[in-house]
Amino acid sequence: MDFRPPNISAILSVQHRTLVSVLLFKASWVLLVIWQNQALFAAVLLQLCSVLINPQQKRILTGVLPLALAGFLLEQVAVLYGVISLNNASTLYWLGMLWFSFVLALTHGLGFLARLPVWGQVVIGACLGPIAYVAANKLGAVGFGLPVYRSLLILSIGWAAFLPLALRMLRQDMRLQSAIGQQLCVVILALFTLRAEAEQSLLGQGSLSFLFMPIYDAWLYGASASDVYPPRGNFSFKLEYHRKISADALLSETLRQWQKQQIAVKPHWQESLGAILPDVQAGDTLELVVDHSKLALLKHNGNVVGTIEDNELLTAFTGIWLAENTTRPQLRSALLGTQ
Repeated sequence: MDFRPPNISAILSVQHRTLVSVLLFKASWVLLVIWQNQALFAAVLLQLCSVLINPQQKRILTGVLPLALAGFLLEQVAVLYGVISLNNASTLYWLGMLWFSFVLALTHGLGFLARLPVWGQVVIGACLGPIAYVAANKLGAVGFGLPVYRSLLILSIGWAAFLPLALRMLRQDMRLQSAIGQQLCVVILALFTLRAEAEQSLLGQGSLSFLFMPIYDAWLYGASASDVYPPRGNFSFKLEYHRKISADALLSETLRQWQKQQIAVKPHWQESLGAILPDVQAGDTLELVVDHSKLALLKHNGNVVGTIEDNELLTAFTGIWLAENTTRPQLRSALLGTQ
C-alpha cells in the first residue's frame, strides 16, 4: 500500500506555512540544544508537523536526509579536529534530529535564502553559522576546542561554503543531488581518514622467519598499546610478505594458530575470513585498519578487500600476534614496544 502524508500544506497560506516552519525549527533547536536527548520525542513531533505542512515532501528522502547526514558528519569532523567539543557524549540522536530540522527548514521556512545571490548566501552562512555555535556554547551544549576566535573563524569558513552548496543541492534534480552527495561523502571520509592517520604513531615493528627464511615484516601503529588489544581504539597492523602464500594457506595457518591458543572458534569465522583473505605474492602487503567503532578493514596492497564487523572474531584474529598466549611472544613484544 502506498502511504503518502496528508497534504496539510494546501490548507495554509504560503505566509502562514513559512512562519510555522521557521517557528517549528527554532523551537526544535532550543529544545534539543538545552535538553538534548531528553527533548528528542518533542522535537520529533515538531518536525513531523513541519513535514506535514511542507509542500516539498518528495524532497525529504532524496534531498533532506542525505544532506542532513552530510552536515552531521561534517560536524563530527569538526569535533575530531578539535574545532568544537561536545559536552554530552550521547550526541548521536539529538544532533541528527537538529540537522534534519535545519535542512528541512531550508526547503520551506528558510527557502527564501535560495533566492539570494550566492554571495548573499555566503555572507549569511559565514555570520549565522558561528552565531548558532556561540548560542549553543552559552547554553552548555558545545565548547570550543581551539581559542574561540580560531574556532569561530573555521566555523565561519565552513558555513560560508556549506550553506550555498546545501541550497543548490536542494534545488537540483535527484541525479545531481546524488552526484554531489557522493562527492561530499568522499571529502568527509577523507577528512576522517586523515585525522585517524594523524592520531597514529609507530608502536613497534618486527619480523617472522621460519628456518632462517623470512616470511613477513610487521608494523603496528596506534595511539597507545592499550588501545590495540583487546581492540578498542584506532590502530592499524601491517604485514609485508617476502614469499608467495595462497589464501587457503593463510586461512589454514590462522586456524592452526587458534588451535594452539585453544581459541573456541565460532562456526562462521572460517567462512568470514575465507571470503576476504587474498593470495599474496612476495612484496605484497596486508593491512588491518580498525576504527573507534571497532569496524576493521582488510587492505591488500592498499585496496580494501573486506571487513570484519564481529568483535569476537577481530579479537581472536589480532590475538594471533598480540594476545599474551601468542605462539610468537618475541614478535608480540617487538610490536607492542615492550622488548
